[in-house]
Amino acid sequence: MPDLHVLFLKLPSPPLSPADAPLLVALPVPQHPGFRIARDAGNRPLVLLESPASAPSMPPLALEHIRIEHARRCRIQQPDGTAHSGVFTIFSCTSGDTVLQEHFLLVAGALIATTPPNPQPGMVAAAIETMAELFRALQAPARESVQGLWAEVLLIAESRSPTTLARAWRVATDDRFDFSSTGARVEVKSARGPERIHHFALEQLRPPTGTRAFVASIRVEHAGAGTTLHDLLAELRVALAESPDVLLRIESVVATTLGSTFRTAVTERFDRETARASLAYYRVQDIPSIRENPPPGVSDVRFRSNLESVPRARIHDRVAERGDELIGSLPPTRERPLPGRPSTQ
Repeated sequence: MPDLHVLFLKLPSPPLSPADAPLLVALPVPQHPGFRIARDAGNRPLVLLESPASAPSMPPLALEHIRIEHARRCRIQQPDGTAHSGVFTIFSCTSGDTVLQEHFLLVAGALIATTPPNPQPGMVAAAIETMAELFRALQAPARESVQGLWAEVLLIAESRSPTTLARAWRVATDDRFDFSSTGARVEVKSARGPERIHHFALEQLRPPTGTRAFVASIRVEHAGAGTTLHDLLAELRVALAESPDVLLRIESVVATTLGSTFRTAVTERFDRETARASLAYYRVQDIPSIRENPPPGVSDVRFRSNLESVPRARIHDRVAERGDELIGSLPPTRERPLPGRPSTQ
């Protein structure tokens, strides 16, 4: 996948030019000759897709942080001074914030990697819509706190196969489980403080018949020199560089979950070592729960359970041999069960 951020940093600021004929400094994207990464006079990143001179002109799409223009003629100059004019579809990041610029460049890079060298109009339209949807999500209210999302992304980053977990990750915040495969379910719960007290929906402890379900419990603490969600995502961008479709999926879940809080939420710092050391797994059938069915007319039952006295599950070894890729890919635990608290298979 092309690293547009590295290419963007190589671009100098464009020379002064008339407002009615702005000049962009641009570089071709390696292995994707139809695309260019560019810098405007405000030092903001743009992605250009060369279009036929006969391409129909359509109204621009302007959202918070991005603007997409169709069939626009502009002048571009390479760092060596070579310049020419052309007609382009232009994806512009309109924010001066570096975090949002990096997000823009990552999404654009993943879209380029999933687009063939000479894309048909329908493919271009699909790429435009994907970019627009990801940035529309940043205008919506947050659907979950960053603490819970950070714990989920940490599990992916620490896993034996980030690709497997990322593909199994939830689509929406109201999905029943955070990770799902054909025969298994995993729900991630985070807690602050010394006790493992988590909120559950009753249906989370009643998985579909024939599936094995586990709770991954993680203690999360703020730390001044800790790891941000931005840091975890940067790691995954390297680990999943050959799977741009998976990266787009991760970016979509993060953007949809955090919404308008994205900019501040991704820079909150949490103690990674505490989280790593505290990771523990539990079988859902062992979680303290309401055992009887709710009476007719009662639904959406939610409660808190304390897992301190619940036996921990050892999910690797035999489980991995049973062929469940999701469970076998989960990160191993570091915390040993305390005396008197047995583990279960």
